[in-house]
Amino acid sequence: MIVCGVDIRSNEATLVLVEAKDDVTVYIKCATKKLALNDDKEANSLNTLKAAIEAFAMKHDVETFIIKARQSSGRMAASGVTFKIEALFQLAGTPVEFVSAPTLSKFAKSNKGGIPTGVAKYQEDAFRAGAWRLAGQ
Repeated sequence: MIVCGVDIRSNEATLVLVEAKDDVTVYIKCATKKLALNDDKEANSLNTLKAAIEAFAMKHDVETFIIKARQSSGRMAASGVTFKIEALFQLAGTPVEFVSAPTLSKFAKSNKGGIPTGVAKYQEDAFRAGAWRLAGQ
């Protein structure tokens, strides 16, 4: 099973593909590390990003997207653009699940495998989201 961890910030979605092999979470190297929404006010940009998400899922046989949830209200609330990107993932035809930041922090402390070589610092939360799902949490 291949899942894609997703961390959405600003106008970009960071993507990390992972799969389980012999009860070990394996990072899958991929040329596409981010997808961006160029202009959130332009319908063409929204359609382009949705098509890119669909193509990415199809090309890599993604079974589920696991999105790191963001706060929707309060001082640390995420921007509206991030929720547009989230909605495009939900509309792309591949199942989507969410995991909260506190859950990922707890998982990171118990994750014996840690972050594998090849995962960039900015990709760590996306990796953890995918690994969390594969661990059956």
